[in-house]
Amino acid sequence: MKQRIPLPKQVEKVHKDASMYDRKRDKKIPLEEGTDMSNMDKLNKLAEIEGKSKEQLLEDAVMDSACMGICTEPGCNYTREVEPDQDKGYCEACGKNTVASSLVLAGII
Repeated sequence: MKQRIPLPKQVEKVHKDASMYDRKRDKKIPLEEGTDMSNMDKLNKLAEIEGKSKEQLLEDAVMDSACMGICTEPGCNYTREVEPDQDKGYCEACGKNTVASSLVLAGII
């Protein structure tokens, strides 16, 4: 039987917070009570912020080693360049691990 090594409290908290978010294509991201926002809504918001169409944003992401990502936290639209497979990147605005890449939001990865 393998011995379980306890995680530091900070890592454990981030892991629990990150597990609340389902990054699959048509799933809903939990928001405040009574509201829902899908990954596609966040992808559309990211395209709007970047001043590109959704198709152009994804085309650029596929052709480069890095792509744009957006925080999936309610009310936070912080964007940054991330790895294409990023689904739990750190958000400098809200301090949570909730930044997802455009390719993850679109369900490509």
